Amino acid sequence: LLDADVRANWDKTDIKKHLAKYDSDTFYRHILYAGIKNNEDYSNVKNLFDQIVQNGECYKISMLDINGDEVISLGASGRQTGQILSELLDMVVCGKIQNQKKILKTKAKESMKI
Repeated sequence: LLDADVRANWDKTDIKKHLAKYDSDTFYRHILYAGIKNNEDYSNVKNLFDQIVQNGECYKISMLDINGDEVISLGASGRQTGQILSELLDMVVCGKIQNQKKILKTKAKESMKI
């Protein structure tokens, strides 16, 4: 089960943050279960989930348009790489940046200056 109950008022960001932790089939079943359990209409959450999956929107590190090897090639250490990728994912999921290699590389370089 998910670490938090699905809420009927979740937006795409909420859904993507939970999809990052669980596979889409498990999450989908949980949406259905939550609707029954809470006797609420979860059709909006289901529709947003369907849009995310159908549009191939990024919600996992593996879906970023940059990978660990590319971050390391920018000068990050192994330890930094995971943190930088997590930060990039959070920015993409929250809609702060687009999932485009050039943008991600720029943000990764900025993260390493700290």
